[in-house]
Amino acid sequence: MRAWSLPVATVMEPTTANGPAFDTRIGRNSGEALEFERDFNPIGRPGAIRVLGFLNREDAGTYREAMHEGATPNLDPTRRNGTKKYGFGLNIEQAISRDAGLFARYGWNDGKTESWAFTEIDRSVSAGASVRGRWWRRRADVVGVGAVENFLSGDHRSFLAAGGFGFIIGDGRLNYRPEQIIESYYSFRASKQWTVTADYQHIVNPAYNRDRGPVHVATIRLHWEI
Repeated sequence: MRAWSLPVATVMEPTTANGPAFDTRIGRNSGEALEFERDFNPIGRPGAIRVLGFLNREDAGTYREAMHEGATPNLDPTRRNGTKKYGFGLNIEQAISRDAGLFARYGWNDGKTESWAFTEIDRSVSAGASVRGRWWRRRADVVGVGAVENFLSGDHRSFLAAGGFGFIIGDGRLNYRPEQIIESYYSFRASKQWTVTADYQHIVNPAYNRDRGPVHVATIRLHWEI
């Protein structure tokens, strides 16, 4: 079996930040992505490393230019077709036994251009682990835990602190701190068709503001398949 792959993609971008409609003018606005994946087994267990690079062209604005658009920063006058946003991601996964595995990820973008999809993050680092339930005689169950810390670039922080609005975050009094999230879940295989997953998240400095939160989020997900 081949131990590496190199997928390439060209995709349409939304016409507005995180909007539902796609821009069909791919000659002007589109996303280009290249990912290299390499499988390995350094401890006799399967693992993989993935390196992703991307270059997006969007009808987007720039934070620093928006700061010169009056008392309250405004991205609208700064939007231009073909505005570039670039970045990379690194993902490592490693099984440590037949029932347990670890992962770690890092993501970065230039942080100068308006966030376009899917949330407002310029830097992110995360890690976690999952374990199957063989140890407590529930082989189809899975328990997992993960942690992530998200950051904004200097331009993005200044834009929000001055009262600017993104498609998710608006502020005006930004007491900046990185956003920190701890998440845990338990996936219970109720039958061959049904899986019930309980999930809990503890979010510190939501939307990068020390004056907010913490926030507690609990969810239940039902999955059915034939």
